[in-house]
Amino acid sequence: MDWTIDRLAGLRSEYDAGHEQLLELERQGARVRAQLLRIEGAVRVLEEQLAAAPQFAATTPLRPESA
Repeated sequence: MDWTIDRLAGLRSEYDAGHEQLLELERQGARVRAQLLRIEGAVRVLEEQLAAAPQFAATTPLRPESA
């Protein structure tokens, strides 16, 4: 019976550690998503400015071509 108590304690500990790791990954994912949104907004603004500039409008591709 002692081994079941020890095993239960070990499993609870593993569960708590895994749960905390999952929470941290979710927080990190939220930070990365927010950063990507800011970058996307900056890219759009710069693309719009380049498209409106007559000297760049016809000659500068707005997005790099895929290799």
